[in-house]
Amino acid sequence: MAISLSDEIRRLIDRPNFAHLATLMPDGSPHNAPVWIAREGELILICTEATSLKGKNTERDPRIALSRRKSPDRSSD
Repeated sequence: MAISLSDEIRRLIDRPNFAHLATLMPDGSPHNAPVWIAREGELILICTEATSLKGKNTERDPRIALSRRKSPDRSSD
């Protein structure tokens, strides 16, 4: 399901940063991993390989959760 990104979300994603991507394992348990994120228009890009566990889980079940990590050198994030 696509949603429009708010200006605040765009600003946060446009900064160099990490996020945590949660995917579902075949047994339904969560798999959480740090990833680089970026933005291209309204799309959030997640840096991972299709052959990685994250990639395989997402291909099998596209339900994910993404949380942005606060950058350690930015007190205003």
